[in-house]
Order: sequence, then C-alpha cells, then structure tokens
Amino acid sequence: MSIRPISIALFCALIATSLFGQGTEGGARYKPPTGPAPKLANGKPDFSGMWQRPYVPDMTKSTAGQIGAGELPFTAAGKKKWEAYKAEEGDYAGACLPFGQIRSMNSPDPVQIMQSDKFMSLLYEQNTWFKVFPLDGRKHRDIVPTWFGDSVGHWEGDTLVVDTVNFNGKTRLDTIGHPNQLPFTGLALVPTMALALLLLATGIMLRRRENRAK
Repeated sequence: MSIRPISIALFCALIATSLFGQGTEGGARYKPPTGPAPKLANGKPDFSGMWQRPYVPDMTKSTAGQIGAGELPFTAAGKKKWEAYKAEEGDYAGACLPFGQIRSMNSPDPVQIMQSDKFMSLLYEQNTWFKVFPLDGRKHRDIVPTWFGDSVGHWEGDTLVVDTVNFNGKTRLDTIGHPNQLPFTGLALVPTMALALLLLATGIMLRRRENRAK
C-alpha cells in the first residue's frame, strides 16, 4: 500500500512530538546538550535515554512545548464518531486497556528508549507498556491487528524511518478522545525544534499507514 504525503505539516509535529526533550535531574531546569549528536558504534544516531515529551490532552490546541493542529480533518465516519463520544459514558482506557501508539505518545509520562544495531525499544512508564521493533527494513508480519500496530524501521542516512501498520482501530489519539479516523493513508512525524537541538543534524521520522485489516 502506498503512502501519500500529508498537506498539514503541523499535524505531524504536534503528535509527537513524540520524542521530545529529555527529562530533568533533581528538579533542575532541562538544558539541551551541545556538540555532535551521540552515535552508536555503527555510526548511526543513538536515541537511547529517558525522554520526556509534552502532555497533549487535546491535539487541536497549543500547550507548553507543542503546537496544536487546529480542527482535525475527519472522515464522515470519524466526525460522527467524535461527535458521539462522551468520556463519562466510558472510555477504553478506563478499563486499563492499552492507550495505543499515538495516545501513548501524547501522554505526560516519560518513555525510555533502548537502541541497538538491530532493534529499538520504547519503554513507557504508563502501565509499563513497551514496544520493540526491528531496524533492518524487513517486511511487516502478517499478524492480528494490535493496539500499538506492527512497526519496522530502516535508516535513510542519519534519519530513522519507522513504518507502523496493522492497528486494531479501537484507539483514540489524545486524552480528550479524538478518534483514529482521519482522511489519509499515511502519517509522517518530523522532528520538533527541541528534538533537533538534541540530535542536531539528525532526525527521526515516523510513518504510519492505515490499518491493513480494514
């Protein structure tokens, strides 16, 4: 399935901004490191470490550390689902079900990144969820759709591209409950300024395709 570009660039930046600046130590105000970006022995950028990203309860609005996307371009089905949503009548997160990839990244808790030549792991403080995926560009697995999807990464120079497919379609995008129903098949997440300051000339880009099960 092909990926088509998204016309709303800021929509990408907000969701992440997934991997934002690293946390503070001893309550001290965080200061970005200077100098060359850290590298693995294989010469690729090293994302390993504890990362803190901005809490994004409503991705349409701007908050400290991130820029809101404004009104989201829902499909007709997605708009209907959003307008009918009432958190007081129940949300899957209230039943301790997994947040899903985007909602987890929009949460306020930190995430630990562990990286080797072959794999990257995202260890979420929230409910101790974790996600592990290969970095060798292999084909996606033919598996049952999941909350966090099936991710495969590959390098394009110093840019890590992660393609995630096979979501189960049950997740929401943020705390306020925007549904996962948007009118495009691909999603590209590009570095924010905070991340760029840390990695300097390097970057990370995540691409997401629609649930193959649909």
